[in-house]
Amino acid sequence: MNIERAKGDGSAGLRTGRGEGGKTAGGLLDFIRRTAAHGGEGASPKIWEIVILRSYAESVAHAGLGFVFTNGHAVMAYTQFFDDLAQIPSLPWDAIRAKYWNDFVDGRCDCQSEFLVRDFFPLCLVDHIGVFDEDARARCSALSGCPAVAVERTWFF
Repeated sequence: MNIERAKGDGSAGLRTGRGEGGKTAGGLLDFIRRTAAHGGEGASPKIWEIVILRSYAESVAHAGLGFVFTNGHAVMAYTQFFDDLAQIPSLPWDAIRAKYWNDFVDGRCDCQSEFLVRDFFPLCLVDHIGVFDEDARARCSALSGCPAVAVERTWFF
């Protein structure tokens, strides 16, 4: 996933889809964990190196972007895939919002529900960036064209 310019229109965005080696850009944390910037395949990032981008499913649909979302971790055979926003209420919201998943039958899978956007995600659809500490906030805020950046410790576990 790279921030890059969209097809000549000057807007920045995140490239998704097939990455190097034919891998798909799955969950954001899985991607960050694999990236060379953090020591290569399998290396885990430090919590203060993670940047969480917030957007809204409605914004993605309104922009006409292709998307799919799941009701659990995408690699599990029983996970369902949806492409209709009317299905969002059927997601396991209690598990998604929970800090701990021990009280859920399949909480570890359910909490990893994903919303994936095909090929390209315009940076203009990101309305907020959450980071772990003030240093990360200062570094992100210094980037040109970034949306609001704030320390959001409750977003991290």
